[in-house]
Amino acid sequence: MTVGTPSASTTRTAELRALLAGGDRRSIARSRDALAAVLARPERIAEVAALAEDDDWLVSMRALDLLEKVAHAHADWVQPHRRLFLGALADSDQWEVRLQIVRALPLMSFTPGERRRAVDILRRDADHPQKFVRAWALDGLATFAQHDPALMPAVELHLRELERSGSKALATRARHIRARLSPERKPVWSCPKCGARLVTRNLWHSCGRFTLEALFARSAPGVLPLARRFIRLVRSLGDVQVIPQKTRLVFVARVRFAGLTPRKDGFVAAFALDREVTSPRIVKHESFGPRWQAHHVRIASPADLDDELREWLRESLEVVGMQAHLGRGGRQK
Repeated sequence: MTVGTPSASTTRTAELRALLAGGDRRSIARSRDALAAVLARPERIAEVAALAEDDDWLVSMRALDLLEKVAHAHADWVQPHRRLFLGALADSDQWEVRLQIVRALPLMSFTPGERRRAVDILRRDADHPQKFVRAWALDGLATFAQHDPALMPAVELHLRELERSGSKALATRARHIRARLSPERKPVWSCPKCGARLVTRNLWHSCGRFTLEALFARSAPGVLPLARRFIRLVRSLGDVQVIPQKTRLVFVARVRFAGLTPRKDGFVAAFALDREVTSPRIVKHESFGPRWQAHHVRIASPADLDDELREWLRESLEVVGMQAHLGRGGRQK
């Protein structure tokens, strides 16, 4: 190699950095392109980890965001770089960086010492003045508390603070956390024929055993791997059952909350919420009574499986799939 000539790896990292640079704190630059590049070549996750410590805090923040997105579907890719989330970046004076840290911590596996540091970060940032950081830090702390009951008093204290905050967004987050932690749910029943989860014994359902391969038999070759990636994303959100049916696939927690329908060159993802989402990405919207709103999103490439979609699916899992409305005085049917 000629002296002074950048190595191929250095050039690739510079190209990745260019996708994450520019704009202001409200923009994402070309993060979707960066995500697609990493998903296509998993070994590039090391480059993203290096960029998380970039001198430009916007690049650092977007690199952390990228690591968090990847961790939802491929936590093992990010696991070797977990100490990034425990170091100096966790003490950043930029709240956007702190937000990425607290969102990522529950996705990692830690040694006992590392776990103590992670819990300390979450407990500290549960009092952060920025409400998004505060809400997500508490969300993460609640996840840790599910395996460490000693943390529950602190979680309960912060939940009450969110509920009394006067902020609808914070109160909603508190409600979702309570629904996730609540043991007051009737056990689901599993159909002995197809294994489907049902909240009521012998409830009518599309009973049968179908395969993912048969469902996508008429789609282009690249669609099935894309669907598998989407399934991994949804499964990363919690305890989700995946049920292929004759013409569609559904996702079930306690009840069905999302699904997909194959197309020739992609698929349409669907999810239900208790509110209507307004976005140019929503290709179809349906109302099911006064409570539920169904949303349909076209998925044609890995870049479509982004943070925005994941957040919609996470909310759908919590509010619909886990029946969070029952914690608000609703009645199980």
